[in-house]
Order: sequence, then structure tokens, then C-alpha cells
Amino acid sequence: MAGVKPFTGALPQSHQKTHLPYISMWLPPLILSVLGVLFGLMPNLIGELFSRQAANAIFGTDTKLNLKIWHGLNTVLLLSLATLAAGTVLYLFNKPSKEKATIISRFKWISPEFIFERIASALFIFSEWYTGKFHNGYLRSYHLQIILFAEALLAYKLWLSGPVDINFYGLAMLSVYEVAIVAILIGALIIMLTTRTRLTAVVSMSVIGYCICLMFVFYSAPDLAMTQFTIDTLTTVLFVLVLYKLPPFLNLGTKRERYRDMAVALVSA
Repeated sequence: MAGVKPFTGALPQSHQKTHLPYISMWLPPLILSVLGVLFGLMPNLIGELFSRQAANAIFGTDTKLNLKIWHGLNTVLLLSLATLAAGTVLYLFNKPSKEKATIISRFKWISPEFIFERIASALFIFSEWYTGKFHNGYLRSYHLQIILFAEALLAYKLWLSGPVDINFYGLAMLSVYEVAIVAILIGALIIMLTTRTRLTAVVSMSVIGYCICLMFVFYSAPDLAMTQFTIDTLTTVLFVLVLYKLPPFLNLGTKRERYRDMAVALVSA
């Protein structure tokens, strides 16, 4: 009756002006509840149609399902009755008291509630650490994580494929202009990493890009060289325009972090 009474009878005086829902709002739940009671009391009506098909798909063979509420006096029913009887006896004869509550409180550290709270607290601490470490809002941190993950995947692939054998005798001889371009690239890289002004860093970065363009030209890839040249030129111009709106140059990384980034960059190269 407690489950039916809220849905029957007249409305209280304070709710007389309440707008009742349309039939389209309460009719679908009503149909669902009626079907739930019907198929719950007589599961054999629908078990053969749906449950057996699902069981056949899972086990790969024709299963015999006998869905019904009453399966006779079996072990499962006896265990359920014993559980209900033990709970009833414990409720009737085990009267609560302060002494019992004190004794029980000593074993709180092994209670499911205490264990769950400790696990939840540990997860909360871990989530705070993880969010602050890996989702700190700095783009350089995200780049570092992506590069480290890519390097880890590459190292794992190399480890699976066996030892790496490089045939140095099959390499072509270096030309003078290739050595000169690499020297200019390394010099621009050092200047970009050590400078304290953004403009110098942008110019050094553009020099590195142009050196890569020349490498493409030397190795018969003029289409890539033109694309790289266009992108580097446009990027340099945009960076210089943005520099006027940025605050003074800030060094947000420690010396140890710079050495770490340098090691990651060398491994990636």
C-alpha cells in the first residue's frame, strides 16, 4: 500500500492548483511498469523469445532456459529462507546499546564503509596530483607528454623488432654545403635556446626552418622546400606581430627542467 498510496486519492488542498502532466508523460512509464510486473510474474512469456536467443549467442549452442518464479524446494530457496530467518532473529534479540556500539567502533578500520572512504580519499588525492601534473594548462607540458609518449612507443617498437643495425659503409659522403648548413642550423639552435629576447628566438627559429628548406632542396624535394619556406616565412611574420602584444620575456622553467627538455629533444631527434 505504501507504494500505491502516493498515486491514488484526492490531491491535498495546497496542491489543488498543481498542473498535472499530460497523458503522453505518464502513459509510457505506466505501460513499462505493467509489462515489468507481468513479465516478472510470468517470465516464461518472454524468456523463450529474448533470453534464449541472447544465451544462444553467448554460448554458441542451443540453451535450455526455464524461466519461472517457483523452481521448487531447492538449495537456493533454503539458503534464502535461512538468511531471512537469521536476519529476523538478529533484529529481534540483538538490542542496540552503547556498550555494543563502543565494541563495534573498535573494528571500524575493517568495516566496508571505512575501507571505501579510504579508497575514495586516496583516489581524490591521486586525481588532484594527476590533474596538477598532467593538466596544468601549460602548452609546453602537453608537448612534452606527447613527445615522451611517442618516444616510448618508438622505443618499444625498436625493442620488439630486435637490434638496430646501421650500415655506415653504405652512407653517402658529406658535402661541404651540407656540413655548412648543419653548422648554421646548430648555431641557430644554440642561440634560440640561450637568448633572452623573443625576437632573437623567432629569428633563430626561422633560420632553422630555412636550413631545413635547403636540406629538402639538396635531396631533390623542391615541393617540400617551397611548402616549408612559405610556412616558416608566414610563421615568422605572425610571431613578430604577436610579440608587440606579449608581456616581457619570462623564464618559467628551472635549469633542471631545461636540461630535461634538452634530453627529450635529443632523443626525439
